[in-house]
Parts: sequence; structure tokens; C-alpha cells
Amino acid sequence: MNEKSGILALIRRTGRHRGAAVGMTLLVLFLLAAVFAPVIAPGDPLAQHLQRGVDPHRDAIGQNQFEVPLLGERPPGTTAAAFSALAASLEHLGNTFKNEKALVLAETLDQAIGKFLDNNKSPARKVGQIDNRGSHYYLAMYWAQALAGQNRDKELQARFAGVAKQLGDNEAKINQELLASQAKPMDIGGYYDPDPVKTSKAMRPSGTFNAIIDAIA
Repeated sequence: MNEKSGILALIRRTGRHRGAAVGMTLLVLFLLAAVFAPVIAPGDPLAQHLQRGVDPHRDAIGQNQFEVPLLGERPPGTTAAAFSALAASLEHLGNTFKNEKALVLAETLDQAIGKFLDNNKSPARKVGQIDNRGSHYYLAMYWAQALAGQNRDKELQARFAGVAKQLGDNEAKINQELLASQAKPMDIGGYYDPDPVKTSKAMRPSGTFNAIIDAIA
């Protein structure tokens, strides 16, 4: 399968879900806006924020004073679109290199995305509701469940059966840990060039979730 086929596979997969298709369109528009940002808005956003007395690091994972989540939310649909892009990439990898595991990962990820959209686990717009980190938790749980439920690859099935159970059994605790971290000032070490260590700490506030994921490797 060539590069063109991989792109077509991504478009077809995204088109299966209305929310993902809308999100992909928005994602492209945001990328274009980012590329032409110096022309569209030549001012220094950080300096402008500070002039207004607004610390751009404040509530970085919940909401800022303008009720705009800086890191905790993507525009509606773009989260699912990003997941769909990963599924298409895995499918392309599997077909190109005859990698059966990659194909199983792609198929089960597609199932997880469907469940993710059916259960409306995209980031919400208010503090105290699911944010981008919570969305990734649910995607991880649904994907692990799909892997544990498939029969094409017994090794992957066995590897993720326990992960799926742990993620499901600890759903309430993980959500509590994620929500408890919202609406608090967070130092991520920079506005456009954040510090990786500080950002990782901010984006991974659930010790329970982290322990389950880190144990997979």
C-alpha cells in the first residue's frame, strides 16, 4: 500500500464518524491558522495576557478567565479525529509490512473510537467535567477492552485483559483524581514552549491511571 492509499484510508476511516470528520476539518483549519499566525496576529500573546493582568499559566488544565481551556480541551471532534488518524496509520503500517498485530490494533482502536463517540467522552467545556485527560483515559479503557475481547491475536488479548479490568475497576477513582486537578494554577514552564517534565506532570495527574499504563511496557 502506497502513501496515497494510506491517506485515502485515513479519509475513509474519519468519514465513518460525523464528529471525527468535523473535528478533522477543524484540526486542518487550526493548523493553517497556526502556520499563518505571525501574519494574522503579529503581537506577542504572552505580553498581551500579562498586560491584561492575566497569567496564561493559570487554570491551564481547567479554564482560564475567558473560559477557554488552554491544555485541558481541544475543539469538539478533534480528539476523535486524532484517534482516527492513529488508527489509519496503524492500518497502513499493517498492510504495508504485513504486520498482523498492527492490523489488530487498528481494528480494535476503531471499535474503541466508536464506543468513545457513542458514550460522548469528548472533552467538555466546564470545570468539573471531563477534560482532554479524561478523554484519553476512556479511549485507553475502551481500546484495552476491545483488545481483550478480540480473538485474532491471543498474545494481545492476554496482555490487555488485565489492563482492561484494572481500568474498568478503577474508573471512579481515576475520574476523581483527574477532576481534582482541575481549576488550579499550574506552572508548565512556558506558554508556547512548555517544559516537558512540568507539562507531563500536569497532564498526568492520576497516579492510579499512570501506574496501570506504565506497567504495560
